Amino acid sequence: MPIQLDPAVEKKFLLLRTTVREMENIVIGYSGGVDSTLLLKVASDVLGDGVLAVIGRSETYPTREFEEAMRLARGIGASVEVVDTEETDVLKFQ
Repeated sequence: MPIQLDPAVEKKFLLLRTTVREMENIVIGYSGGVDSTLLLKVASDVLGDGVLAVIGRSETYPTREFEEAMRLARGIGASVEVVDTEETDVLKFQ
């Protein structure tokens, strides 16, 4: 049974899909959180291979959260690039 959205929410959802479609290609800063996962799913549905998710791997980002984010991205079927952020190498980082 399809989910019935509130008309105002459905209008925003359709606007998001239209905006993404107009971009043709998109790079998403992906964290595995609700917002970036929704955007990744919509973009992947609309653009297919025209989407790249970029996620930072860091000593400050818990391993289990990183692994869960990667699992979600793979489940969506998205291409993901991992960037080692190394922010703890900066002397001012505390």
